Amino acid sequence: MFVKVCGMTSFEHIDWAVEAGYSAVGIVMHAESPRYCDVDKARSLADYARGSIAVVGVALGIEELLGIEPSFDFVQLYRPADIDNLIFAGDSIPAGLRMRRFMYDMSRGAGRFERPPDWVRERSGEIILSGGLGCANVREVVREYMPFGVDVSSGVESSPGQKDRKLMMDFIEEVRNGTC
Repeated sequence: MFVKVCGMTSFEHIDWAVEAGYSAVGIVMHAESPRYCDVDKARSLADYARGSIAVVGVALGIEELLGIEPSFDFVQLYRPADIDNLIFAGDSIPAGLRMRRFMYDMSRGAGRFERPPDWVRERSGEIILSGGLGCANVREVVREYMPFGVDVSSGVESSPGQKDRKLMMDFIEEVRNGTC
């Protein structure tokens, strides 16, 4: 199962993700996020992670990533864009949008869990679930929806932007337990 930990702000966080066996790390380039990384920091983190784990640049729209998008394996956006490596995030799949994956984001970065609508279950193996996931609920969500993947950010933090190694390890273990 694809498991992404979003909101990387340090090399140490990336090391923990690699050690735990995450599939990808996300680097947020939306200035209003407490996990925001400016261009230099984002490029540095992406360069550090390259070859060890997939790197996802995260923003509302492509304009927030202009000039740095080649640093990322994938680009996660909440507004449509015509790019080859798009992970589109939202609450519905736009008709005709070319994308690598769709991320159903239940809370748009707010960290609140809400049950996905029934149509998500019908396309479960294609969708990455995100929003309010943590150690307490991810196992049940994985078992119930059988998604292609899951995404976590605040659910593995001790404070906004500060990942907690133990929570990161516990989260991925709960994901694995949900797929058994």
